[in-house]
Formats: sequence, C-alpha cells, structure tokens
Amino acid sequence: MPMRWNWLSALAALALGAGCAPGASLYFATDTSALYRRLEISAAAAQGPVPLLLRGNPFPDVAPDRLAAATRAAMTAAPALHPVRLVSGDPGPRMVDHRFIVAFGEPLVGFDSLCADPDAPFTAPQPVAATAAFCIGPRMVSTARGRMLDTVRAPEDPAFTAFLVGLTQALLPPVNPRLPRCGLVWGMC
Repeated sequence: MPMRWNWLSALAALALGAGCAPGASLYFATDTSALYRRLEISAAAAQGPVPLLLRGNPFPDVAPDRLAAATRAAMTAAPALHPVRLVSGDPGPRMVDHRFIVAFGEPLVGFDSLCADPDAPFTAPQPVAATAAFCIGPRMVSTARGRMLDTVRAPEDPAFTAFLVGLTQALLPPVNPRLPRCGLVWGMC
C-alpha cells in the first residue's frame, strides 16, 4: 500500500527545519485502509478491553511489564483512543479481533504487514522509533510511524509519553482520507 503524508507530517517537517524543542517527535508515513472508520474505535471498545501487543524494547534495562504499563497509560491519554481500554494480557472472548500493536524500532518488512506478522524483525535505533498498527485480525486498519528527535532514558519520561500520545493520534485520524465523501458525514469515516 502506498504511504500517505498528512498535515501532521508537514507540520513536523517545518518544525524540524526551524529547530525543535527538546523531546520533539516526528510522525510520518501514516496510512489507513478502507476498513478505517472512527466508529470502529467505539466498536472495539464496546467488546471490552482491547489487546495491546508490544514488540521490542527501546529501554533494554527496563522490564517489559514496566514498558507495557507506561505505553498503555500514554496511549490511553490520547483523545483519539477514547473510549478504548487497553490490556497487555488476554482480554477474554471477543466477537471481532481488534488489537493494537506497537513495535519499537525500524521494521525490516513493510509496516502495513505488521498486523499479519507482528513478530517481524525490527532494528532498535536510538533515539526511539516506533510503528503502531490498529488491526482486525491479520488485516491492517491503520498504521503510523514515528521517531523521537531526542534520546530518552525511561518509559516514564514525559517526552516518551508525549511521543506515544502523538503516535496514537497519528494512528487514529478523525476521518479516513481514502474515502471520497468522508468529510460530508463526520463520524462515519
């Protein structure tokens, strides 16, 4: 699938050229499939907790549970994710297999295949880079990539939290730009 540049990418590129504040992040290569609708977020939440799969760890000395807790808290703070409650373990029975995946590092495969192959290999650069995906089973609903411009030392760092909030916002745009009449019926896209 082709990558799409959005207004957030252009704004980040302008900020990069003008000199960014410490902790700034760059979001790029966001993409949505024809499956993406804002209503899908509410449908996922209506089934109960939604699984969050984490791949990689940008903090090698940090326990995975600590990274998972910080990532869940940061993503949940993003307005775009409301009303979803994320869990790291088994969420119990669900009618539709909605899930979120965050893979820290740079993918060695196309990021649109993350839903079908969440265990695909990633390299772990510093500063932190991540690819996020909203999936229904093996099918990609939306994806976003981001990179921090500064190095952080712990998952509780406010800059890391802000990075994940921004990544979540980029992952879940208010409308799907792939749908031709999307702007006419807000909430249906």
